[in-house]
Amino acid sequence: MMQTLEHFGIECRISQVIWRTAYSFFNIPNLETPKTLDVVVTADIVGDPKIQLNEQI
Repeated sequence: MMQTLEHFGIECRISQVIWRTAYSFFNIPNLETPKTLDVVVTADIVGDPKIQLNEQI
């Protein structure tokens, strides 16, 4: 497998662990980790007013 930006940002096993951990701090049921690099770059969920951080931080 070629180690591209997509690999490190989306496909890599370690990246998936990082995404799941980071997304666990949002109070959104069934929030899925990014599936495309475009979602990562645009950070669409950041401006969503429905998203609140967990108080576990």
